[in-house]
Amino acid sequence: MRTTAISVLVLVSLFALLSEAWLAEDAAITLRAVENLYLTQGPVYNPGEKTEVFTHPLWFSTLVIFRGMGLDSSYVAVILGLLLSLAGLLLMIRTPARSENNEAPFRYLHLIIPFLLAAHPGFRQFGASGMELGLLSVLLGLFYLKLENHRPVEKPVLLGFLLGLMYLTRPELGLFAVWYGFFFLWELARERHLGKRQILWRAARAAISILVTAGSWHLFRYLYFGELFPNTYYAKAGLDSYWLQGAKYLFHAVFFGPTSWVILLMVAAYGYLVYFNSPTTESVNEKRRDWFRLVRDLGAPIIMTLYVIRLGGDFMAFRFLLPELIMLAWLARRLFTIPLPTRWNGALSKWDGRPSRTLAVFAAASVIALFIPIPAAKGYIANERFHFVSKFERKGPGLIEAENHPWGARGEELSRFQSCLNYRTFRIANSQAEARCMEGMGLGYVGLAAGPYVEIIDEQGISDPYVARLPILLRFRPGHEHSIGTLEVLAKDVLFCNTGDRKYDEIMSTRYGTVVRWDPDFLALVPDIDERLARLQEYKREGSPAIEMLEARYGITVEELQARKEMWSSEYVRQKRQCWTEDSQ
Repeated sequence: MRTTAISVLVLVSLFALLSEAWLAEDAAITLRAVENLYLTQGPVYNPGEKTEVFTHPLWFSTLVIFRGMGLDSSYVAVILGLLLSLAGLLLMIRTPARSENNEAPFRYLHLIIPFLLAAHPGFRQFGASGMELGLLSVLLGLFYLKLENHRPVEKPVLLGFLLGLMYLTRPELGLFAVWYGFFFLWELARERHLGKRQILWRAARAAISILVTAGSWHLFRYLYFGELFPNTYYAKAGLDSYWLQGAKYLFHAVFFGPTSWVILLMVAAYGYLVYFNSPTTESVNEKRRDWFRLVRDLGAPIIMTLYVIRLGGDFMAFRFLLPELIMLAWLARRLFTIPLPTRWNGALSKWDGRPSRTLAVFAAASVIALFIPIPAAKGYIANERFHFVSKFERKGPGLIEAENHPWGARGEELSRFQSCLNYRTFRIANSQAEARCMEGMGLGYVGLAAGPYVEIIDEQGISDPYVARLPILLRFRPGHEHSIGTLEVLAKDVLFCNTGDRKYDEIMSTRYGTVVRWDPDFLALVPDIDERLARLQEYKREGSPAIEMLEARYGITVEELQARKEMWSSEYVRQKRQCWTEDSQ
């Protein structure tokens, strides 16, 4: 029966994950850092700017290893994520056991849980998206299997090692590590058969294992990036609370993830029976141990969920609550490991005694759940995959290559343009909120397709520590509430951006945007620059705020630029001006 369950689970999970496989925009941001590392630019987004743009160092390091084998990083990220997600589900096939290694009263009912998780829309969307969810599901599975078979005080090194690895996969799991670290110390202090030296040594071993894993990256981060936390912490975390939006995010995740209802019901039943069902408990000590495990293991996802609510969730539906869902799925297994009241035991025993029928029912229900539609958007919470995949320019089985998305195609175009111009500092901005620079951009797809020599200033601050630390003026869309003004964009020496001066923007307009970098070497390459400068000189007499601003910014006047135009008549310059036309690229 177990072999059949594994086969059916693999088939259902592969269908669920493959049907939703895609390369997420955030995954492309990480992959740009991977590619830059192999182009000797460092693990950064923009060469020369030591900014950590990813929050999953362990996943990043894993992708670096496979990239070193010469494999395509986009396909590796998606396929490896899918396989790890599948592995995380298969870990749930193992028969659950109590911490005392007693045999579970039910043999097959726990097999329904991985089917419920595989059919969850959030798990499907991000399990094969190039993101870290698959790796995290494996680590959480190993951690909870350890809790089922061993008390943390028995294996302190393994405890610290797994907690450290999970923290390096998702930074918010630092709360998870602190929570379990507290209960580890609490349990360790109550070990009467251990001497003080033994207690201190076990605590030290756990601490050392965490320091070796998580601490080593923090040391590297501080020495290389000059920060203790990733840049996205400052860009997305914020310094204030957003409880109302977080509550909406939680409601959306629960309401539109119907398979999670069954998981939550199982966890609630487990908690109820552990706390209230004292007649079925064999001894007082066993009851206390069960209460301890209940508070410890149920408290972790509760605290993590409260953190997400306080943060305001995210604009991406489901994503920030998926670790908590996986935790709850592992806790739901425990319902089938404890003695049950007679009225419960009889019904469940019938289901457990007919495993083929039970498996068929839940497998069919999981397949049906795959086709339940998820709304494109509710308020500021979006079905991210729907929005990105629906914008294909080239149809295919999935958005695996960044170039298949319009933003990625834009990146390819910018890469060709930069290569043709061969201009030393090709820096642009994707700002659209305050400063309006270049449309059709984003950050991930365009950056991955454009390559390292097209530097992008992100208005959300993901790739820029200065922007990440700017105060948020209006809370409405968690994770995407930053903005950057025109003066701040110009201070970054971008090539193109609207100035707000209508006539200047008209004179200096190109197919890539309004030229605002007054570097003579760059202006020399702009088509019709002689005519443009003549019009700017005439407009200057009328009084142009944009011209006045740019003259002060670059320390050069329109007249001085005109005086240099005789130097811009070489054949080389004329060839470079052809780069601005689409045909020349």
